Amino acid sequence: MNALLERLSAESWRERASAVDQLAELSAEPAARAALVQALEDRHHMVRRSAVAALKPHAEDPEIRAALRKRLGDKDVVVQRQAAKAINFQL
Repeated sequence: MNALLERLSAESWRERASAVDQLAELSAEPAARAALVQALEDRHHMVRRSAVAALKPHAEDPEIRAALRKRLGDKDVVVQRQAAKAINFQL
C-alpha cells in the first residue's frame, strides 16, 4: 500500500487517479480510506471524481459522509453530483 500512497503525490493526475482507483479495492482498510479522503482535495477534478466513487460504499461512516458533503461545493459539477448521490443529497 505504501507504493500506492506515494503515487498520490505524483505530478501526473492520471497517475494519482490510478492510485485512487487501486486504493478503492483496499478501502476496507483505514489507511486506504484516509488516503481516499485526502484525495478528495486533489487539484485535478478527475482524481476527485475517482475518490468520490471509491468512498461511496463507505458513505454511512460519519467522517466519510462529512468529507463527501464538502464536495457538494466542488468547482466540478460532476464531483458535486457524484458526492450528492453518494450521500443521498438532493441538489
